[in-house]
Amino acid sequence: MSTRPILILLFVLVSWINGFSQDNNLKLLLLPHPRSEDKLKLSVQPAIEKIDFSKYDVLMLGGDLDWYTSSNRTSMDYCDALFKLSDPNTLWCLGNHDLDNPAMIKEYTGKERFYAYYRDSITFIVLDTELDANGFISSFISGQQLSFVQSVCDTIEVSQLLIVLHHRLLWMIGNPDFTTRIDSVGESTRQLETTNFYEDIFPLLKKVKAKGIPVLCLGGDKSKINIEYSPEDSIYFYTSIMAPEFSENENYVLQFNYEKLSHTLTRSFIPLSDVPKKAEVSANPFVKSENLSISIRNDRLSDCIWIRADMKPGQKAIINIYSLSGVLYKSFYLQAGEEFKLDMECKGFFILMANVGSVRVVKKFATW
Repeated sequence: MSTRPILILLFVLVSWINGFSQDNNLKLLLLPHPRSEDKLKLSVQPAIEKIDFSKYDVLMLGGDLDWYTSSNRTSMDYCDALFKLSDPNTLWCLGNHDLDNPAMIKEYTGKERFYAYYRDSITFIVLDTELDANGFISSFISGQQLSFVQSVCDTIEVSQLLIVLHHRLLWMIGNPDFTTRIDSVGESTRQLETTNFYEDIFPLLKKVKAKGIPVLCLGGDKSKINIEYSPEDSIYFYTSIMAPEFSENENYVLQFNYEKLSHTLTRSFIPLSDVPKKAEVSANPFVKSENLSISIRNDRLSDCIWIRADMKPGQKAIINIYSLSGVLYKSFYLQAGEEFKLDMECKGFFILMANVGSVRVVKKFATW
């Protein structure tokens, strides 16, 4: 059995799997690093908002959903509406842009920061490469998380495949095969000086491989290259091009098709522009709607503003007010027909974002 390292850097579409999930087929999608560069609206890339995720049985999110994912409930509601975060078939490995409020993340997902999931003869391990990280200097899988991975790898028996989902591309660090390519990935990976992947994690993966169970490690950090890398037979490392400065024709997702009866797996690097889209969707699913109307009244005598939300009876809007630089100034709820008095100590221009379910209204206003 050959153990010669094989490095395949793909800049074009590698293969295409026609059709979608049949009874015998399991469709899996790796969506790495979906965030846009918009620090104010906190959104994913526009093309990602259009994807019809119902075409896939398992959605694997590679982390950094938006710029400050858990900074407020508006952002979390937005991501939840897109990805169904609490769905057991939505697997989200956390990135450095996600972790403002880990407790809020758990509230929405109902999942731990690292965990395992099993379905259709596949075991998934979702790692947290931020849990024991020192900025962009080091990232370790250690302590309870390392013990957890060891336990899964030691006891795995009936699975036909192990998929390890993680954010930072730890397998690039210290590997000479990636010396000339490390500058093509995100800072949270390329600036790493140390990690324990090859010391502690890779030997565990080799034990799984020795049981006849193939292993796939799927990385979700920002990348300007498609990578399929096999350090030895039956162990594969993957990531795909996903950079917010690239167009939807230049960015790629990874689609896997798993045939349950034969236990065979095929993969495709697919341009974001070719991923199945929802039948009818606007460029942003959070658009102004007649079901939500926000009025802002400025009271110059008292240095305050009055904010009113008109919507269906019984609804409640989440209101977030930001400075033009994207700093959250105030967050609160409004009931239908309710008017809220907000004292504005700071003067200047502000952005108000109001959300009710999947409806968003954005308004700019000034205080003087």
